[in-house]
Amino acid sequence: MQAPFACRVGAALSAFSLAGWVALTGSTALGACSDPAASAAPAADAANLFAGADTAAAVEATSGAKPPPDASAAVSTSDAARGAGASAADAAPADLGLLPIDAAATTDSMPPSDVPAAADAAPVLDTSAAPDAAVPGDATAAPGDATAAPGDTTAAPGDTTAAPDAAPVLDTGATPDTAAETAPTTADTATVDAPAPDAATPPQQSIVRFAALGDTGKGNDTQYKVGAAMAQKCKATGCDFVLLLGDNFYSTGTKDENDEQFKSKFEEPYKDVAAPFFVVLGNHDYGGEGAGYELWKGDNYKKYAKKNAKFVHPDYAYDKVVGHAHLFGLDSNLMMYGLGAAQVAKFGPLIKNATETWKIAFAHHPYLSNGKHGNAGMYEGLPLIPIVSGDGVKKDYEAILCGKVDLLITGHDHSRQWIKASAKCPGVEFFVAGAGASTTEIKTKSLLFTPSPTWFEDAALGGFLWVELKGKHMKGEFWDENGKLSYTREYDKP
Repeated sequence: MQAPFACRVGAALSAFSLAGWVALTGSTALGACSDPAASAAPAADAANLFAGADTAAAVEATSGAKPPPDASAAVSTSDAARGAGASAADAAPADLGLLPIDAAATTDSMPPSDVPAAADAAPVLDTSAAPDAAVPGDATAAPGDATAAPGDTTAAPGDTTAAPDAAPVLDTGATPDTAAETAPTTADTATVDAPAPDAATPPQQSIVRFAALGDTGKGNDTQYKVGAAMAQKCKATGCDFVLLLGDNFYSTGTKDENDEQFKSKFEEPYKDVAAPFFVVLGNHDYGGEGAGYELWKGDNYKKYAKKNAKFVHPDYAYDKVVGHAHLFGLDSNLMMYGLGAAQVAKFGPLIKNATETWKIAFAHHPYLSNGKHGNAGMYEGLPLIPIVSGDGVKKDYEAILCGKVDLLITGHDHSRQWIKASAKCPGVEFFVAGAGASTTEIKTKSLLFTPSPTWFEDAALGGFLWVELKGKHMKGEFWDENGKLSYTREYDKP
């Protein structure tokens, strides 16, 4: 059973500020909220995580909770070779694995696959086949996860979505500098007739294709359905990689790198997706029943990545170059706790000076979202509550991303959204792709919340985002759990 929200928040606050916990509860004790046997971390973990921290003893003696790592700890860029399964984490210290900033560190790069583009047609994805392995029950799905989106839409006139059984026609005839929005037609028998790749032909550096999804880690029917639909899409039109956007292991992360959840919530659902997954972490991956304060759990994912080259997670934040796209994977959970200074120092200049055509940031927490959690700085409709409001995420995103990247792809809210560029963070297209295993509601206007204008939003079905970057041309598609195209839009960047 998940702890009451106030207790989870209180536990997080106590771990980082005793004063914050006292202010929230009027008490220095957490006993009413937690099971001492379950919440007590091994002494070895404490020694590894906070070795050398002057304040460790004082904090533990006062609150019984572990203090955070030094906020100045920097995030390293992986220097591993693509596909080799190795990472800079091999030499990482035990205290969160955050390495000093190395200004001379090289950036990982890999060419996109040379899968040819489908010619003016998209497949009808057949996802009716059941997974080879039995699918675990959805024991963690929250009530109301299947809630359909309200009728309040903010899409521009002419925006349309697909009928339930429609298949896409992908050739929109978009002209340069004109965004083309295309609703699927009823051509249910459309197939892809693409020639086999020529092994002698070098990779097309100007074409990159990928999928993205988050909040997947439930091991339920929806996760397996979305995984099957994505596998079919990637097989039909190509995926150089997949972005896995955090909350990969509900509800409180993994116990170690050998946890069975790696099999039931990653290996099995995506066994037919022939592409590497670039992984960032969410608050549930960091434990605390979603409060995300068990930061030492981050090492579990780095260690597992060394065992499975398909699960790419060399560090808490890292970057990759694929063709003419530069990817920046950020740890927004550390930002939530005010520990984002290292990422600002590292990725701010790195993103600003990157020369690739497309700059793409991906993380767990959104900057803008019309979903249940809402916008950074106002998460849960609580603008003044430390940590919970996401003010740290807002400030760090604005320092790192606004006016510098082309796309920000996140999860956290269990829905599919394509939010229009905003003056709040100019130059960025915002995507929420957190419907990888369940859905939650899309919010409507209220006293404390005004929805952002969107090209598309849906919380009725699980699904994923698929993107093709061809030169300066971008095509984005949202697909649902049944393998049907929900929405597509294309545009050319200036």
